[in-house]
Amino acid sequence: MAVIQDREASALYIGIARQHALSHPISTHALDALTPELDGNDLAEQTLPLTGILDFWQQTADLCAAPTFGLQAGNQCHLSVYGLFSHLLMSCPTLHRALQLGADYLHLLNEALETRLDIGPDESTYSLTYPVDHPGARHHIEFHLASVVQLGRQIVRQKERARLRPRRIEFCHGPAAAKEQYEKVFDCEVAFGKPRNQMVFSTELLEIPGHTPNSGLYGHMLKLLEAIRDHRRSQKPFRSRVCETLNHQQSTSTWPTLEALAHELGVSPSSLKRKLKQEQTSYQEICDDLRYKQARRMLTAKRLAIGEIAHQLGFSSPASFSRSFKRWSGMAPHDYAIQAKPGAPHMQESPL
Repeated sequence: MAVIQDREASALYIGIARQHALSHPISTHALDALTPELDGNDLAEQTLPLTGILDFWQQTADLCAAPTFGLQAGNQCHLSVYGLFSHLLMSCPTLHRALQLGADYLHLLNEALETRLDIGPDESTYSLTYPVDHPGARHHIEFHLASVVQLGRQIVRQKERARLRPRRIEFCHGPAAAKEQYEKVFDCEVAFGKPRNQMVFSTELLEIPGHTPNSGLYGHMLKLLEAIRDHRRSQKPFRSRVCETLNHQQSTSTWPTLEALAHELGVSPSSLKRKLKQEQTSYQEICDDLRYKQARRMLTAKRLAIGEIAHQLGFSSPASFSRSFKRWSGMAPHDYAIQAKPGAPHMQESPL
């Protein structure tokens, strides 16, 4: 699990949790006593230590006696709580673009959150990785997957809303309440103890048009969001900046050389090497880490043969990929794929 002491997240999380908590019969004085001190009412412009936000969510869930606090908060979430991002989502031309925006920019809301959209010919997945060791993390995971479904229904035309039904939802953790409570929220099968937190859905849903597409507003809002991203990126450790750049590439074959990456980040190659060394890593270690994560996703999805996975990840041969994967994980790719199948014991994914 990742160390979260230096991670931050938006104060919007505090507003979301408070709003949902106030729908329960609780003491507002008790809720106020738990609430972190904030600088004014503009939560979108403030960030707080992630540990403090997770503490607040867990303590608020306990105050409300709500073991599925995050799940229910996501199910009742309204688009307006996301500020600038809500205007961008409402102006999207299709559901595909809205989900891709979430995958590309949701980390601005939470530095520890990694989201990904993988599109297949028949079935696609929207997955969420949240490598933090905190009892409140499950609330955030359940909140985000429930809110993706809820917000999707809010940005499409009313006649299309009934179609927005996932095929299944999968969580790494176990249930906090009866499975039926989860299936009522998602209106589909829900499974626990899986290798990934993800929503699986029909690919054809991506083409559903937005309710109020507006190319002018969309372009304007996207530029504002990109400016925010670029500013925050400039303040981050170089490892995070390198990871973000590589994650936005379509495949490992398009990853830049260290020299090209340094130019993109506005530093010299020697300076980039030095800064990464100061952060106790290297460009090669970062590339290996990301390849390992992608390999796990591909093996879990079982859509590709090992040879094709090796090719897509830029390895010279399946044997080379197998050697690297065994070095990273301690097991051969074939064995990992078998253990990741439905019904198999849950494997704890570990960083390199």
